[in-house]
Amino acid sequence: MGITPGMKDLAQEITSSYEERVKSIGEVKKEVQQAKKETWEWMKQVDADQQKTRQQLLNDLAQNRKDRKEDVKAMREDFRKVRSETRDELMKDLAQARKDREKDVQAMRNEFRRDLKKTRTTLLNDLAQNRKDRIEDVKAMREDFRKVRSETRDELMKDLAQARKDREKDVQAMREEFLKIRSATQEDLKEAAFVWSELIKTMAAKKSGEKIIIKEKSEETLPPPGTRKKSVPVKIEVPTKEEVPAAESIVEEGALDLEDKVLSIINEHPNGITLMDIAEKFGVVPVVLGRASRSLLEKGKIRKEEKLYYPVIGE
Repeated sequence: MGITPGMKDLAQEITSSYEERVKSIGEVKKEVQQAKKETWEWMKQVDADQQKTRQQLLNDLAQNRKDRKEDVKAMREDFRKVRSETRDELMKDLAQARKDREKDVQAMRNEFRRDLKKTRTTLLNDLAQNRKDRIEDVKAMREDFRKVRSETRDELMKDLAQARKDREKDVQAMREEFLKIRSATQEDLKEAAFVWSELIKTMAAKKSGEKIIIKEKSEETLPPPGTRKKSVPVKIEVPTKEEVPAAESIVEEGALDLEDKVLSIINEHPNGITLMDIAEKFGVVPVVLGRASRSLLEKGKIRKEEKLYYPVIGE
């Protein structure tokens, strides 16, 4: 069969290659041993070099330490010398500076004493001169004050005398004006009393349904001669009892109309106005406006301070 020759060839080939492999392995072993030997020798050489380098470094380090100690010792000696020399120089400079400063201070003190003495002398002279000038100024001011006081006193006395005369004239004029106003007021009161009495009679006649004739005022109620007006008898027909409510309504409407007029006048005078001034504007006596003013005060439409009536803000 074909397998047998092939197996024989393979076995022969394995046998011949074994010897070659053994030989190759022997050579490899030799090379490895040689390399191992060389490596070991190299390591010994490296160790020897390291020992030598270490010893050299130790020696260098010891020498450097010794040199450094010597350098430090030399530097310390030099520093001591320099410090000693510097201290001596500083002490000398300090002593010289102290002497110079003492000289300067002494010179400054001497100069200050001289300036102080000179300033003191100057100030004393100025003070004496100022005292003299001040005394003269005070004397002049006193003289001026006496003159001004005398002139002012004379002027004040003159003004006071003139003011007294003017005041006496004003007082006299006020007294005359007051007498006139009092006389006019008395006449107005008499006339108001007369009107009131006639009103009472009229109201009584209304109630009774009678007809009356109002006579002219008597001589006792008439104004002084020269101011009298010729009176004319007035015939008044008193309304009946059925006509009284209508008449009273008319009176009330007239009172409301009067209140509106008084309120209008007061609103035109925010700084206040007296009842007499209002009466003068209407051409009546103040007593005629009494009821209207009281009604406005009660309603809060106006306010009163002393004799003045003021409008209420917002009304």
